[in-house]
Amino acid sequence: MTQRRNPGNCEVEDLWYKKDKTPSSRHGVGKRWRVRWVDYDGHQKTRSFDRQQDAKSYKKQIITSITTGDYIDRNKSQTTVSEVYKRWEPTQVHVKAKTRYDRLSPWNIDVEPRWGEREVGSIQKSEVSEWIGELHAAGKSPSKIAQVLEVLRLVLGFAVDDGLIKANPARGVKTPRKTEQRKFYLTVPQVETIAKGCGDHATMIRVLAYTGLRWGECAALRVEDVDLEKRHLWVRHNDSRPGGKLVETTPKSHEQRWVPYPDFIHNELKVSCLGTFWTGSPVSFWTGSPWGLWT
Repeated sequence: MTQRRNPGNCEVEDLWYKKDKTPSSRHGVGKRWRVRWVDYDGHQKTRSFDRQQDAKSYKKQIITSITTGDYIDRNKSQTTVSEVYKRWEPTQVHVKAKTRYDRLSPWNIDVEPRWGEREVGSIQKSEVSEWIGELHAAGKSPSKIAQVLEVLRLVLGFAVDDGLIKANPARGVKTPRKTEQRKFYLTVPQVETIAKGCGDHATMIRVLAYTGLRWGECAALRVEDVDLEKRHLWVRHNDSRPGGKLVETTPKSHEQRWVPYPDFIHNELKVSCLGTFWTGSPVSFWTGSPWGLWT
């Protein structure tokens, strides 16, 4: 059984002379001094230098980095950003399908063309900051720049976790400040004009306008989510279409909540429930059919 080498063992070798001071077969050829050490995995690593002083200095760096836990394998740090992305993206099972889909565009358009072939260990924070400035000068909006930087930050964060680099050069990089956009709010007469113009979808328009539900939350409402007695809506689903494919997920932050609705749309909601699976009880229960409240 091969004995495992101890991490941190490090020595400087003279490649031109043997230990008995006689010339070696490499005498006068190539770099003379070689640093040999053992990494965390027990693998032997080497690096050669022309000067003994440089070799001794590097030996001290290696010993210090291994002792303090800061050691990074130079070969691992040569992994490209694209290679890291291919390993990172499949791990994002904890985020919603739409979030994963929305990250594809920043990666394909901005991140991959600029950083894909770069070795993760060669990227400097100053370079990332300069890149952000270039995107801003090219007219990309602050929100888009933030999305692009977030993708690079996540990928390089995965590289840190995997021991490829010690620090994330995209962390702490500043993005352009977002300008406050003027918000426009519909008046009640305007909402009613839109609702009346939407025919059979008038009730949905009123629910959206008067409860503040997001579109995906409203579209995902089921009959059993309407409490006609307490006049509340149970928001527990969300419909989204990443890549054009309908996907049902949870609400934002995965938090379910009850939302009250105004009395003047109560009768409309009651009629909608009666038209589907209304049972006569205060709560209309879902029967397992794929039909929702709006179909």
